[in-house]
Amino acid sequence: MKFVEIVKQYWNEGLTVVPFNSNKKCLVSWKKYQTERPTLAETINMFSSPDVAYIALICKDGIEAIDIDSKNEVAGQKLAEGYGKHLQFFKGGSNLLQNLVIEKTKNNGLHFIYRTDSPDKNTKLAYNPDGEVIIETRGEGGLLFIAPSDGYELRRNNFLTIPTITNDEKQLLFNVARSFNVRGLKQSETVEEVKIKSKISTNSDIQWSWDDYNSKDDVLQLLKNEGWVELSISNSTWTYFNRPGAKTKTNVDASWHNKEKYFYIWTASDVNFESEKGYNATQVFAAYKTNGDLSQAAKELFKKGYGTHEIEKTKEKEEVKETKKEIKHKSKILDFVKSTKFDVNAPIIEEPACLFVEQGGRKYKTGGFGMLGAIVGKQKSGKSTATGAIIASAFCEGAKKLNFSLNLEGKKIQYYDTEQSGFHYQKSQSLIYKMAGKTQNIPFYSAYHLRRLSKKDRLNAIKHFIYEEENLGVVIIDGIVDIVEDFNDLKESQKVVDLMLKWADEKNVMILTILHLNKDGIGIRGHLGTALQNKADFIIEVKNNKELADFKISSRESRFAPFPSYTFTRNGYDGMAIIEGETVQQVEKPKVKPVEPVVESIQKMPKGDINQILF
Repeated sequence: MKFVEIVKQYWNEGLTVVPFNSNKKCLVSWKKYQTERPTLAETINMFSSPDVAYIALICKDGIEAIDIDSKNEVAGQKLAEGYGKHLQFFKGGSNLLQNLVIEKTKNNGLHFIYRTDSPDKNTKLAYNPDGEVIIETRGEGGLLFIAPSDGYELRRNNFLTIPTITNDEKQLLFNVARSFNVRGLKQSETVEEVKIKSKISTNSDIQWSWDDYNSKDDVLQLLKNEGWVELSISNSTWTYFNRPGAKTKTNVDASWHNKEKYFYIWTASDVNFESEKGYNATQVFAAYKTNGDLSQAAKELFKKGYGTHEIEKTKEKEEVKETKKEIKHKSKILDFVKSTKFDVNAPIIEEPACLFVEQGGRKYKTGGFGMLGAIVGKQKSGKSTATGAIIASAFCEGAKKLNFSLNLEGKKIQYYDTEQSGFHYQKSQSLIYKMAGKTQNIPFYSAYHLRRLSKKDRLNAIKHFIYEEENLGVVIIDGIVDIVEDFNDLKESQKVVDLMLKWADEKNVMILTILHLNKDGIGIRGHLGTALQNKADFIIEVKNNKELADFKISSRESRFAPFPSYTFTRNGYDGMAIIEGETVQQVEKPKVKPVEPVVESIQKMPKGDINQILF
């Protein structure tokens, strides 16, 4: 009810206003009022709600506003204050400033409100260096929160006397706003130079000639030498210029921002520049001295003593470094290839195995260090149980679990969960300990939870920990599909599988991945499955036979002799997996609360770019 009287006055002056609550959500359907006007009774009824916190003016009938958003301004810029000060230095600017309706916003910005005979839609006029909008208009059909809304305060004139301004005055308001734009003004180097710069950007002693020149005000003397005349109205923020050969010697034709270091052209008075556009110092130098060639400008500035490095010489040095690096890399590759040359007289050494399947009194070699393997199956087929049994066997020094035996030979295991929730991740890890009958942390086992990370960051994290861990023997990735950007992309899938092979070979670890079968229960999922089937050293398949209430484990692919298929079931006591002649659960459930297993979660790591966290 607090706004009813004022909105009556607004309505009587022809304004269309609608109510918003404290969350800045409109309390009515307002779109129709962009073209229609509510009656006085409708307006009073809208604003009679106790939830009304803001009055929003619909910009129509020629009403527009310059909206300055101070929350995105450059530190120390004082944008709202600077806009008004800047405006008054232009012809007619002071009188225009006196006539506009001006209000302070909730974020300490400003609104400059007026009417025009040529209204436009909402228009963005200026950005900060990060590309965030700092000045824009509220045009035809737009919304503008106005006083006396909470946090909004009239500073000059009022909404009952909004002035109509000329098109020239409107253009002046726009141009002054555009002069504060600093997006796209910082880079004056070419694409090639950016690449060279990025290669050695870690060297803090390097200062490029264009960066050095851009940081100074030396360009002002160049402008004066080219005929630009500095005006007496210049201040600590702006240096104002009258263009070369101007008939009116007091007009502001360009301005130099003393803090942000850029030259803004107001009128197309010089063939070297475009109007209503900003230029940094190097761009100005290039315009006058090198016919706009930025590379040549960088060389000329270096000759004049700016910067510590010349781009061409630095480029040559970098090319030499790259050539040496390539030669070294090629030499390393050739040495490796030569080492693999076949010798008919050399003894043939069979690959040792670390993973076995024991059945019928025989141990079948299944996987070894330096190999890539996979466990596949449909959803809920028992893949996690089979994987857990393999790990549990290692916990028990290679003792048989679901017929699996994993002999680590004193090495370590890493486990990566990429898809489960935190609860199910903890639950599945606890189950592994239960299968092994262990209640204390296993020192050679580390599990990580990567669900929160992007696919790229998961891959980087796994690589980091694999190469950082000493004496690593087995790496389990559950599941591999969550580290591939697109598992139906052949090149992307082959790339990741090749990476797994490289890690397995270089670190001499057995990498065991988990992957779903297609819904038909035959093919492995996507192009990733095809690539894995073609490259993997062994693939174990798990099937759930719901009719017989059992699970079948079989050798789908293997470099070794395949093991015979066998089945396991679950007991009715706690659902633990059992197999004839073997009980996975070796000890009774402890009466005291067991220590939680060592399950290290990336979710508990500091938030941010994983590359910064890890590398």
